[in-house]
Amino acid sequence: MERKCKSCGVWNADEQVCKSCGTVLDPAEIRKQEHKNEESKRAAIPKSKVEKMLDQMKASSNPLVKLSYVVLKTFWLVYMAIITFILWFIALGPG
Repeated sequence: MERKCKSCGVWNADEQVCKSCGTVLDPAEIRKQEHKNEESKRAAIPKSKVEKMLDQMKASSNPLVKLSYVVLKTFWLVYMAIITFILWFIALGPG
């Protein structure tokens, strides 16, 4: 199966890399590179103050701080479950 290079436009027969310019032609490799690029972009985004605080609470050696982290996460989970149920119930009306 021949593939056309997106960079230089040369047709390559069953090649993983373009003969002319060296660009990767394998779709699986292209997806892996895109995935790595997305991960590096996400890692480059600085965390907010709240995220930093929660990370510190989670990694703390103080049991009281860890317990407060678990309690906060539990309340957040219950809150989101209630909101999700309300939105689901509202969506039942039109459907």
